[in-house]
Amino acid sequence: MTTYYVGPGGSNAANGQSWANRWLTLVYMESQVTAGDTVYVGPGVYREGVTFDHGGSSGSPITIIADVTGENTDGAGGMVRWTGANDTDTARVRNCLSFFDSLSDLGYITIRGFTFDGFGIASSHKAIAISSGGNSTDLSGIIIEDCVFTMPLGVTNAQSHAITIYMFSTSDTITDDIIIRRCIFHHVVGGIRIDGDQDLNNKVLIENCFFSGRREMIYINGAWGILVRNCTFRGADRGVELTNVTTNEETTVYNCVFDATSYALWDAEIIEDYNNLAPDGNSRFSTPAGSNSVSEIVGFRTPLLIEDRAMPWDYFSFASWSQMYDNAGGQSPPSDDLFGVARPTATGKRTWGAIQFCVPERETTTVYGDDAESIKFKDAMWHQFFIPITGNNMTISVQVYREGDYAGTNPQMIIKQPGQSDRTTTDVGSASQWNRLTDTFTPASTPGYIILEIRSDNTATSGNYATFFGGITVK
Repeated sequence: MTTYYVGPGGSNAANGQSWANRWLTLVYMESQVTAGDTVYVGPGVYREGVTFDHGGSSGSPITIIADVTGENTDGAGGMVRWTGANDTDTARVRNCLSFFDSLSDLGYITIRGFTFDGFGIASSHKAIAISSGGNSTDLSGIIIEDCVFTMPLGVTNAQSHAITIYMFSTSDTITDDIIIRRCIFHHVVGGIRIDGDQDLNNKVLIENCFFSGRREMIYINGAWGILVRNCTFRGADRGVELTNVTTNEETTVYNCVFDATSYALWDAEIIEDYNNLAPDGNSRFSTPAGSNSVSEIVGFRTPLLIEDRAMPWDYFSFASWSQMYDNAGGQSPPSDDLFGVARPTATGKRTWGAIQFCVPERETTTVYGDDAESIKFKDAMWHQFFIPITGNNMTISVQVYREGDYAGTNPQMIIKQPGQSDRTTTDVGSASQWNRLTDTFTPASTPGYIILEIRSDNTATSGNYATFFGGITVK
Protein backbone atom coordinates (compact mmCIF):
# COMPACT_ATOMS: atom_id res chain seq x y z
CA MET A 1 0.00 0.00 0.00
CA THR A 2 2.04 2.89 -1.37
CA THR A 3 1.26 6.56 -2.02
CA TYR A 4 2.35 7.86 -5.43
CA TYR A 5 2.34 11.27 -7.13
CA VAL A 6 1.85 12.42 -10.73
CA GLY A 7 2.25 15.93 -12.07
CA PRO A 8 3.71 18.33 -14.63
CA GLY A 9 7.48 18.45 -14.52
CA GLY A 10 7.74 14.90 -13.28
CA SER A 11 9.63 11.96 -14.76
CA ASN A 12 8.54 8.40 -15.34
CA ALA A 13 12.10 7.39 -14.46
CA ALA A 14 11.50 8.57 -10.87
CA ASN A 15 10.04 6.36 -8.14
CA GLY A 16 6.83 8.43 -7.88
CA GLN A 17 6.75 8.21 -4.09
CA SER A 18 6.96 11.93 -3.32
CA TRP A 19 5.99 15.14 -5.08
CA ALA A 20 9.67 15.85 -5.71
CA ASN A 21 9.96 12.42 -7.33
CA ARG A 22 6.62 12.46 -9.12
CA TRP A 23 5.80 10.62 -12.31
CA LEU A 24 4.92 12.58 -15.43
CA THR A 25 2.07 10.60 -17.02
CA LEU A 26 -1.11 8.84 -15.99
CA VAL A 27 -0.40 6.05 -18.47
CA TYR A 28 2.80 5.16 -16.65
CA MET A 29 1.01 5.42 -13.31
CA GLU A 30 -1.52 2.78 -14.44
CA SER A 31 1.26 0.30 -15.16
CA GLN A 32 2.73 0.64 -11.66
CA VAL A 33 -0.11 0.78 -9.12
CA THR A 34 -1.52 -2.24 -7.32
CA ALA A 35 -4.22 -2.98 -4.74
CA GLY A 36 -4.25 -0.54 -1.82
CA ASP A 37 -2.23 2.19 -3.55
CA THR A 38 -3.24 5.86 -3.51
CA VAL A 39 -2.24 8.30 -6.25
CA TYR A 40 -2.35 12.11 -5.96
CA VAL A 41 -2.46 13.88 -9.33
CA GLY A 42 -1.30 17.49 -9.30
CA PRO A 43 -3.03 20.42 -11.05
CA GLY A 44 -2.46 20.56 -14.80
CA VAL A 45 -3.70 19.22 -18.14
CA TYR A 46 -3.37 15.52 -18.94
CA ARG A 47 -3.93 14.72 -22.62
CA GLU A 48 -3.91 10.97 -22.22
CA GLY A 49 -5.99 7.90 -22.82
CA VAL A 50 -5.52 5.44 -19.95
CA THR A 51 -6.73 1.84 -19.97
CA PHE A 52 -6.86 -0.12 -16.74
CA ASP A 53 -6.62 -3.88 -17.20
CA HIS A 54 -6.15 -4.63 -13.51
CA GLY A 55 -7.70 -3.40 -10.30
CA GLY A 56 -7.60 -3.40 -6.54
CA SER A 57 -9.43 -5.69 -4.18
CA SER A 58 -12.20 -5.48 -1.62
CA GLY A 59 -10.89 -3.39 1.26
CA SER A 60 -7.78 -2.42 -0.73
CA PRO A 61 -8.91 -0.33 -3.68
CA ILE A 62 -6.69 1.68 -6.01
CA THR A 63 -7.56 5.33 -5.30
CA ILE A 64 -6.69 8.08 -7.80
CA ILE A 65 -7.28 11.60 -6.47
CA ALA A 66 -7.14 14.90 -8.37
CA ASP A 67 -5.47 17.17 -5.82
CA VAL A 68 -7.34 20.36 -6.70
CA THR A 69 -6.38 22.08 -3.44
CA GLY A 70 -2.69 21.31 -3.94
CA GLU A 71 -2.64 20.05 -0.37
CA ASN A 72 -0.73 16.89 -1.28
CA THR A 73 1.10 18.06 -4.42
CA ASP A 74 2.19 21.54 -5.52
CA GLY A 75 0.82 23.54 -2.57
CA ALA A 76 -1.08 25.90 -4.88
CA GLY A 77 -3.94 23.84 -6.31
CA GLY A 78 -6.06 24.28 -9.41
CA MET A 79 -8.02 22.29 -11.96
CA VAL A 80 -6.87 18.78 -12.73
CA ARG A 81 -8.03 18.41 -16.32
CA TRP A 82 -8.14 15.02 -18.05
CA THR A 83 -8.93 15.47 -21.72
CA GLY A 84 -9.32 13.32 -24.80
CA ALA A 85 -8.08 16.11 -27.09
CA ASN A 86 -4.53 16.48 -28.39
CA ASP A 87 -4.75 20.26 -28.20
CA THR A 88 -7.34 23.01 -27.98
CA ASP A 89 -8.12 23.04 -31.71
CA THR A 90 -8.35 19.49 -33.05
CA ALA A 91 -11.03 16.88 -32.69
CA ARG A 92 -11.24 14.61 -29.67
CA VAL A 93 -9.46 11.38 -30.38
CA ARG A 94 -9.72 8.96 -27.43
CA ASN A 95 -11.43 7.79 -24.29
CA CYS A 96 -9.98 9.58 -21.30
CA LEU A 97 -10.20 6.52 -19.04
CA SER A 98 -11.16 2.95 -19.86
CA PHE A 99 -11.72 -0.03 -17.63
CA PHE A 100 -11.59 -2.96 -20.04
CA ASP A 101 -11.46 -6.48 -18.71
CA SER A 102 -11.08 -9.30 -21.20
CA LEU A 103 -9.09 -11.71 -19.04
CA SER A 104 -10.01 -11.52 -15.35
CA ASP A 105 -12.04 -9.64 -12.79
CA LEU A 106 -11.57 -5.88 -12.72
CA GLY A 107 -12.69 -3.48 -10.03
CA TYR A 108 -12.13 -1.71 -6.77
CA ILE A 109 -10.84 1.52 -8.27
CA THR A 110 -11.89 4.98 -7.06
CA ILE A 111 -11.58 8.07 -9.30
CA ARG A 112 -12.06 11.40 -7.50
CA GLY A 113 -12.04 15.08 -8.35
CA PHE A 114 -11.09 15.25 -12.06
CA THR A 115 -12.51 17.51 -14.75
CA PHE A 116 -13.05 15.44 -17.88
CA ASP A 117 -13.50 17.02 -21.31
CA GLY A 118 -12.47 16.51 -24.92
CA PHE A 119 -14.56 13.43 -25.55
CA GLY A 120 -17.69 12.64 -27.50
CA ILE A 121 -16.96 13.55 -31.15
CA ALA A 122 -17.29 9.88 -32.03
CA SER A 123 -19.67 7.50 -30.30
CA SER A 124 -16.68 5.42 -29.22
CA HIS A 125 -15.01 8.32 -27.37
CA LYS A 126 -16.05 8.50 -23.74
CA ALA A 127 -14.76 10.21 -20.65
CA ILE A 128 -14.96 6.92 -18.75
CA ALA A 129 -15.79 3.54 -20.32
CA ILE A 130 -16.34 0.52 -18.07
CA SER A 131 -16.53 -2.70 -20.06
CA SER A 132 -16.66 -6.34 -19.03
CA GLY A 133 -15.41 -7.66 -22.35
CA GLY A 134 -17.99 -10.45 -22.28
CA ASN A 135 -15.81 -13.03 -20.60
CA SER A 136 -17.85 -13.91 -17.50
CA THR A 137 -16.11 -11.20 -15.52
CA ASP A 138 -16.92 -9.34 -12.32
CA LEU A 139 -16.96 -5.54 -12.47
CA SER A 140 -17.21 -4.45 -8.86
CA GLY A 141 -16.28 -1.69 -6.45
CA ILE A 142 -15.71 1.05 -9.04
CA ILE A 143 -16.43 4.51 -7.60
CA ILE A 144 -16.51 7.75 -9.61
CA GLU A 145 -17.03 10.75 -7.36
CA ASP A 146 -16.66 14.53 -7.22
CA CYS A 147 -15.87 14.76 -10.95
CA VAL A 148 -17.02 17.20 -13.64
CA PHE A 149 -17.82 16.12 -17.21
CA THR A 150 -18.15 18.59 -20.08
CA MET A 151 -18.40 18.33 -23.87
CA PRO A 152 -17.64 20.85 -26.63
CA LEU A 153 -20.58 22.72 -28.10
CA GLY A 154 -20.23 21.03 -31.49
CA VAL A 155 -20.93 17.50 -30.25
CA THR A 156 -24.32 16.18 -31.37
CA ASN A 157 -23.74 12.42 -31.59
CA ALA A 158 -26.65 10.72 -29.86
CA GLN A 159 -24.44 7.93 -28.53
CA SER A 160 -21.86 10.21 -26.92
CA HIS A 161 -22.30 9.60 -23.22
CA ALA A 162 -19.80 10.80 -20.66
CA ILE A 163 -19.80 7.52 -18.70
CA THR A 164 -20.68 4.13 -20.13
CA ILE A 165 -21.04 0.78 -18.38
CA TYR A 166 -21.18 -2.25 -20.68
CA MET A 167 -22.11 -5.69 -19.38
CA PHE A 168 -21.66 -7.72 -22.54
CA SER A 169 -22.66 -11.12 -21.21
CA THR A 170 -25.46 -12.35 -18.96
CA SER A 171 -22.79 -14.19 -16.99
CA ASP A 172 -21.00 -10.94 -16.15
CA THR A 173 -21.65 -9.91 -12.56
CA ILE A 174 -21.47 -6.96 -10.20
CA THR A 175 -21.00 -8.28 -6.67
CA ASP A 176 -20.00 -4.96 -5.10
CA ASP A 177 -21.44 -1.56 -5.90
CA ILE A 178 -20.52 0.57 -8.89
CA ILE A 179 -21.19 4.10 -7.60
CA ILE A 180 -21.37 7.41 -9.48
CA ARG A 181 -21.89 10.20 -6.95
CA ARG A 182 -21.44 13.93 -6.43
CA CYS A 183 -20.63 14.47 -10.11
CA ILE A 184 -21.59 17.33 -12.42
CA PHE A 185 -22.50 16.61 -16.04
CA HIS A 186 -22.47 20.04 -17.66
CA HIS A 187 -23.63 20.55 -21.25
CA VAL A 188 -23.16 16.92 -22.23
CA VAL A 189 -24.98 15.19 -25.08
CA GLY A 190 -25.57 12.20 -22.83
CA GLY A 191 -24.67 11.70 -19.21
CA ILE A 192 -24.54 8.01 -18.27
CA ARG A 193 -25.32 4.95 -20.40
CA ILE A 194 -25.69 1.42 -19.00
CA ASP A 195 -25.96 -1.59 -21.32
CA GLY A 196 -26.55 -5.21 -20.38
CA ASP A 197 -29.32 -7.79 -20.65
CA GLN A 198 -29.48 -8.65 -16.95
CA ASP A 199 -30.54 -7.73 -13.43
CA LEU A 200 -27.83 -5.64 -11.78
CA ASN A 201 -29.40 -6.30 -8.36
CA ASN A 202 -29.32 -2.66 -7.22
CA LYS A 203 -25.52 -2.72 -7.39
CA VAL A 204 -25.33 0.30 -9.69
CA LEU A 205 -26.02 3.50 -7.76
CA ILE A 206 -26.23 7.06 -9.17
CA GLU A 207 -26.69 9.72 -6.50
CA ASN A 208 -26.22 13.43 -5.75
CA CYS A 209 -25.41 14.30 -9.38
CA PHE A 210 -26.31 17.39 -11.40
CA PHE A 211 -27.15 16.86 -15.09
CA SER A 212 -27.44 19.52 -17.78
CA GLY A 213 -27.38 18.51 -21.42
CA ARG A 214 -28.95 17.78 -24.75
CA ARG A 215 -30.32 14.23 -25.00
CA GLU A 216 -30.90 11.49 -22.43
CA MET A 217 -28.99 12.07 -19.21
CA ILE A 218 -29.29 8.51 -17.89
CA TYR A 219 -29.90 5.92 -20.60
CA ILE A 220 -30.38 2.28 -19.59
CA ASN A 221 -30.47 -0.29 -22.37
CA GLY A 222 -31.62 -3.81 -21.46
CA ALA A 223 -30.37 -3.73 -17.87
CA TRP A 224 -32.41 -3.29 -14.71
CA GLY A 225 -31.97 -3.13 -10.96
CA ILE A 226 -30.39 0.38 -10.94
CA LEU A 227 -31.02 3.02 -8.27
CA VAL A 228 -31.06 6.75 -9.10
CA ARG A 229 -31.59 9.09 -6.15
CA ASN A 230 -31.22 12.72 -5.14
CA CYS A 231 -30.14 13.99 -8.56
CA THR A 232 -31.04 17.25 -10.29
CA PHE A 233 -31.75 17.33 -14.04
CA ARG A 234 -31.74 20.64 -15.91
CA GLY A 235 -32.71 20.65 -19.57
CA ALA A 236 -32.16 17.67 -21.91
CA ASP A 237 -34.54 15.68 -24.06
CA ARG A 238 -34.99 12.96 -21.43
CA GLY A 239 -33.95 12.61 -17.83
CA VAL A 240 -33.99 8.87 -17.16
CA GLU A 241 -34.84 6.59 -20.10
CA LEU A 242 -35.16 2.80 -20.25
CA THR A 243 -35.23 0.76 -23.42
CA ASN A 244 -35.37 -2.96 -24.24
CA VAL A 245 -36.72 -3.96 -20.85
CA THR A 246 -39.89 -5.92 -20.11
CA THR A 247 -42.29 -6.36 -17.20
CA ASN A 248 -40.67 -6.33 -13.74
CA GLU A 249 -37.28 -5.28 -15.15
CA GLU A 250 -37.33 -2.17 -13.00
CA THR A 251 -35.15 0.84 -12.24
CA THR A 252 -35.97 3.06 -9.25
CA VAL A 253 -35.80 6.86 -9.20
CA TYR A 254 -36.23 8.65 -5.84
CA ASN A 255 -35.99 12.23 -4.56
CA CYS A 256 -34.93 13.76 -7.89
CA VAL A 257 -35.74 17.14 -9.41
CA PHE A 258 -36.39 17.49 -13.14
CA ASP A 259 -36.54 20.94 -14.71
CA ALA A 260 -36.98 21.81 -18.41
CA THR A 261 -36.72 18.20 -19.57
CA SER A 262 -38.86 17.21 -22.54
CA TYR A 263 -39.55 13.90 -20.81
CA ALA A 264 -38.35 13.43 -17.25
CA LEU A 265 -39.03 9.68 -17.08
CA TRP A 266 -39.39 7.33 -20.04
CA ASP A 267 -40.72 3.79 -19.62
CA ALA A 268 -43.32 1.89 -17.65
CA GLU A 269 -40.67 -0.06 -15.70
CA ILE A 270 -39.42 3.02 -13.86
CA ILE A 271 -40.55 2.99 -10.22
CA GLU A 272 -40.53 6.57 -9.03
CA ASP A 273 -41.52 8.51 -5.91
CA TYR A 274 -40.79 11.80 -4.14
CA ASN A 275 -39.70 13.39 -7.42
CA ASN A 276 -40.47 16.85 -8.74
CA LEU A 277 -41.24 16.82 -12.46
CA ALA A 278 -41.49 20.50 -13.33
CA PRO A 279 -44.53 21.46 -15.43
CA ASP A 280 -42.47 22.81 -18.35
CA GLY A 281 -41.97 19.32 -19.85
CA ASN A 282 -44.03 16.23 -20.65
CA SER A 283 -42.98 14.65 -17.36
CA ARG A 284 -43.60 10.95 -17.99
CA PHE A 285 -43.80 8.61 -20.94
CA SER A 286 -45.82 5.62 -19.67
CA THR A 287 -44.16 5.80 -16.23
CA PRO A 288 -46.67 5.34 -13.39
CA ALA A 289 -46.74 8.40 -11.13
CA GLY A 290 -45.34 8.08 -7.63
CA SER A 291 -47.90 8.85 -4.93
CA ASN A 292 -45.67 11.52 -3.36
CA SER A 293 -44.27 13.08 -6.53
CA VAL A 294 -45.21 16.64 -7.50
CA SER A 295 -45.05 18.98 -10.45
CA GLU A 296 -43.84 22.38 -9.34
CA ILE A 297 -41.84 25.22 -10.87
CA VAL A 298 -38.16 25.08 -9.95
CA GLY A 299 -36.20 28.25 -9.26
CA PHE A 300 -32.40 28.16 -9.13
CA ARG A 301 -30.08 30.65 -7.50
CA THR A 302 -28.62 32.82 -10.25
CA PRO A 303 -25.69 35.26 -10.46
CA LEU A 304 -26.17 38.81 -9.35
CA LEU A 305 -24.02 41.63 -10.78
CA ILE A 306 -23.79 44.92 -8.89
CA GLU A 307 -21.47 47.63 -10.18
CA ASP A 308 -19.33 45.11 -12.06
CA ARG A 309 -19.01 42.83 -9.04
CA ALA A 310 -20.19 39.24 -9.13
CA MET A 311 -22.04 38.37 -5.93
CA PRO A 312 -21.85 34.83 -4.47
CA TRP A 313 -24.16 32.34 -6.10
CA ASP A 314 -24.62 28.67 -6.77
CA TYR A 315 -26.59 27.67 -9.83
CA PHE A 316 -27.09 24.13 -8.57
CA SER A 317 -29.02 25.23 -5.46
CA PHE A 318 -32.64 26.32 -5.29
CA ALA A 319 -33.56 29.96 -4.83
CA SER A 320 -35.27 30.96 -1.59
CA TRP A 321 -38.47 31.66 -3.53
CA SER A 322 -38.51 28.24 -5.21
CA GLN A 323 -41.68 26.22 -4.74
CA MET A 324 -39.42 23.31 -3.84
CA TYR A 325 -39.06 24.83 -0.38
CA ASP A 326 -42.60 23.73 0.41
CA ASN A 327 -41.80 20.06 -0.18
CA ALA A 328 -40.68 17.59 2.43
CA GLY A 329 -40.21 13.85 2.73
CA GLY A 330 -38.15 11.45 0.73
CA GLN A 331 -37.17 7.85 0.29
CA SER A 332 -33.81 6.14 0.87
CA PRO A 333 -31.69 9.32 0.69
CA PRO A 334 -27.88 9.04 0.57
CA SER A 335 -25.88 10.08 3.59
CA ASP A 336 -24.64 13.32 2.01
CA ASP A 337 -25.36 15.72 -0.85
CA LEU A 338 -23.35 16.94 -3.85
CA PHE A 339 -21.24 19.12 -1.55
CA GLY A 340 -20.58 16.24 0.85
CA VAL A 341 -22.77 17.75 3.57
CA ALA A 342 -24.59 15.15 5.68
CA ARG A 343 -28.24 14.80 4.82
CA PRO A 344 -30.81 14.44 7.59
CA THR A 345 -31.82 10.81 8.04
CA ALA A 346 -35.47 11.56 8.79
CA THR A 347 -37.79 11.06 5.83
CA GLY A 348 -39.81 14.12 6.84
CA LYS A 349 -37.00 16.53 5.96
CA ARG A 350 -36.15 18.23 2.69
CA THR A 351 -33.81 15.91 0.81
CA TRP A 352 -34.84 16.13 -2.85
CA GLY A 353 -32.34 16.90 -5.59
CA ALA A 354 -28.55 16.86 -5.61
CA ILE A 355 -28.19 19.64 -3.02
CA GLN A 356 -30.10 20.11 0.22
CA PHE A 357 -32.68 22.85 0.31
CA CYS A 358 -31.23 24.94 3.12
CA VAL A 359 -29.34 28.11 2.25
CA PRO A 360 -28.17 30.89 4.60
CA GLU A 361 -30.83 33.47 5.32
CA ARG A 362 -30.64 37.04 6.55
CA GLU A 363 -32.15 37.36 10.03
CA THR A 364 -32.96 40.66 11.78
CA THR A 365 -34.77 39.45 14.90
CA THR A 366 -32.40 36.98 16.56
CA VAL A 367 -29.16 38.96 16.43
CA TYR A 368 -26.03 39.27 18.57
CA GLY A 369 -25.52 42.46 20.58
CA ASP A 370 -25.75 45.56 18.43
CA ASP A 371 -25.54 43.64 15.13
CA ALA A 372 -28.20 44.63 12.64
CA GLU A 373 -28.55 41.08 11.34
CA SER A 374 -27.31 37.53 11.71
CA ILE A 375 -26.89 34.50 9.45
CA LYS A 376 -29.68 31.96 9.95
CA PHE A 377 -29.47 28.24 9.15
CA LYS A 378 -32.93 26.67 9.17
CA ASP A 379 -31.42 23.20 9.45
CA ALA A 380 -28.19 21.25 8.97
CA MET A 381 -25.90 23.03 6.50
CA TRP A 382 -22.63 24.98 6.24
CA HIS A 383 -21.35 28.23 4.81
CA GLN A 384 -17.78 29.31 4.05
CA PHE A 385 -15.84 32.58 3.96
CA PHE A 386 -12.42 33.00 2.34
CA ILE A 387 -10.21 35.24 4.50
CA PRO A 388 -6.76 36.57 3.48
CA ILE A 389 -3.91 36.04 5.90
CA THR A 390 -3.34 39.25 7.89
CA GLY A 391 -0.22 38.49 9.96
CA ASN A 392 1.69 35.89 11.90
CA ASN A 393 -1.08 35.28 14.43
CA MET A 394 -4.82 35.41 13.85
CA THR A 395 -7.78 35.29 16.20
CA ILE A 396 -11.19 34.47 14.76
CA SER A 397 -14.36 34.67 16.82
CA VAL A 398 -17.96 33.79 15.98
CA GLN A 399 -21.08 34.09 18.13
CA VAL A 400 -23.61 31.26 17.76
CA TYR A 401 -27.17 30.74 18.98
CA ARG A 402 -28.96 27.41 18.64
CA GLU A 403 -32.66 26.96 19.34
CA GLY A 404 -33.91 24.76 22.15
CA ASP A 405 -34.82 21.66 20.13
CA TYR A 406 -31.48 21.45 18.33
CA ALA A 407 -30.06 17.90 18.47
CA GLY A 408 -26.91 16.13 17.32
CA THR A 409 -23.41 17.61 17.18
CA ASN A 410 -23.55 21.24 18.33
CA PRO A 411 -22.74 24.06 15.88
CA GLN A 412 -19.10 24.44 14.93
CA MET A 413 -16.55 26.91 13.62
CA ILE A 414 -13.99 25.17 11.40
CA ILE A 415 -10.83 26.89 10.14
CA LYS A 416 -9.32 25.32 7.03
CA GLN A 417 -6.15 25.96 5.07
CA PRO A 418 -4.96 23.69 2.25
CA GLY A 419 -2.04 21.60 3.45
CA GLN A 420 -2.94 22.04 7.14
CA SER A 421 -5.13 20.10 9.53
CA ASP A 422 -8.60 21.54 10.14
CA ARG A 423 -9.13 23.46 13.40
CA THR A 424 -12.58 22.80 14.86
CA THR A 425 -14.25 24.68 17.70
CA THR A 426 -17.60 23.29 18.92
CA ASP A 427 -20.32 25.15 20.81
CA VAL A 428 -20.31 23.88 24.42
CA GLY A 429 -22.69 26.49 25.86
CA SER A 430 -26.37 26.17 26.60
CA ALA A 431 -29.10 26.37 23.99
CA SER A 432 -31.24 29.50 23.50
CA GLN A 433 -28.39 31.90 24.21
CA TRP A 434 -25.43 33.40 22.36
CA ASN A 435 -22.18 31.48 22.84
CA ARG A 436 -18.71 32.49 21.68
CA LEU A 437 -16.51 30.30 19.47
CA THR A 438 -12.93 31.53 19.20
CA ASP A 439 -9.55 30.28 18.01
CA THR A 440 -6.07 31.82 17.96
CA PHE A 441 -3.55 30.26 15.61
CA THR A 442 -0.66 30.86 13.22
CA PRO A 443 -1.55 30.06 9.60
CA ALA A 444 0.95 28.68 7.13
CA SER A 445 2.54 31.26 4.82
CA THR A 446 0.96 29.67 1.74
CA PRO A 447 -1.63 29.71 0.39
CA GLY A 448 -2.38 33.28 1.34
CA TYR A 449 -5.85 32.60 2.70
CA ILE A 450 -7.81 30.54 5.17
CA ILE A 451 -11.38 29.29 4.98
CA LEU A 452 -13.78 30.01 7.82
CA GLU A 453 -16.62 27.49 7.85
CA ILE A 454 -19.66 27.85 10.10
CA ARG A 455 -21.69 24.69 10.41
CA SER A 456 -24.91 23.21 11.80
CA ASP A 457 -25.28 19.43 12.11
CA ASN A 458 -28.77 19.39 13.58
CA THR A 459 -30.59 16.04 13.53
CA ALA A 460 -33.85 17.03 15.23
CA THR A 461 -36.95 16.39 13.14
CA SER A 462 -39.48 18.67 14.82
CA GLY A 463 -39.66 21.78 16.96
CA ASN A 464 -37.31 24.77 16.87
CA TYR A 465 -33.81 23.84 15.74
CA ALA A 466 -32.49 26.78 13.72
CA THR A 467 -28.96 28.10 14.25
CA PHE A 468 -27.87 31.75 14.12
CA PHE A 469 -24.33 33.10 13.63
CA GLY A 470 -23.19 36.68 14.26
CA GLY A 471 -20.48 38.82 15.77
CA ILE A 472 -17.82 37.49 13.39
CA THR A 473 -14.42 39.11 14.00
CA VAL A 474 -10.97 38.53 12.50
CA LYS A 475 -7.86 40.02 14.17
